[in-house]
Amino acid sequence: MRHDKPGKDETHAVVRDREGRHALWPVWRPVPTGWQAVAVTGSAAHCLAYVDATWADLRPSSDREAAR
Repeated sequence: MRHDKPGKDETHAVVRDREGRHALWPVWRPVPTGWQAVAVTGSAAHCLAYVDATWADLRPSSDREAAR
């Protein structure tokens, strides 16, 4: 049975929205509308390491574009 509380060994996926924001999402839940999975899954620590390495500017893409 699935539940909404994460387990300590739960597998996550990294998801990204059209603004370039990233989040961790349990793999057993459908990706929410407006988000898409990137090709990274694993433990929360593994996914967070990917996000830390690839998402340098935390501002939404619309804010980054407006600042140019």
